[in-house]
Amino acid sequence: MKTTRLLSPSIYSVTLEDMTDIWMEAFHPQDNVVVVWDAKNHIEIIKKSGFVLEDGSLYNNKILTIVLDDIRDCFYVMDVLSTYEEHPYMQIYTEGILLTDNLENLREEITS
Repeated sequence: MKTTRLLSPSIYSVTLEDMTDIWMEAFHPQDNVVVVWDAKNHIEIIKKSGFVLEDGSLYNNKILTIVLDDIRDCFYVMDVLSTYEEHPYMQIYTEGILLTDNLENLREEITS
């Protein structure tokens, strides 16, 4: 005789954006960070732009973080990587807070 087990699970959905926000708050509360999404699919342009990366370190990568001393350097990195035709989606965080991404046009206002 087969019995059916009744379950009462609690099910939650968490977006990668929410997880990234929590990561930035927890691990980079004082840093300036460029977040590069799906970096393994854009490794060639990242390398062409002067970043030294081991291919193996991106084997299961969804997000690559680049920590820089100056927020203006974050915008510079985003602008350089955005010059390629098929560039990654990127975000800039400072002190754990999302400032902008490469889809928004706020950089001029923020860096002025």
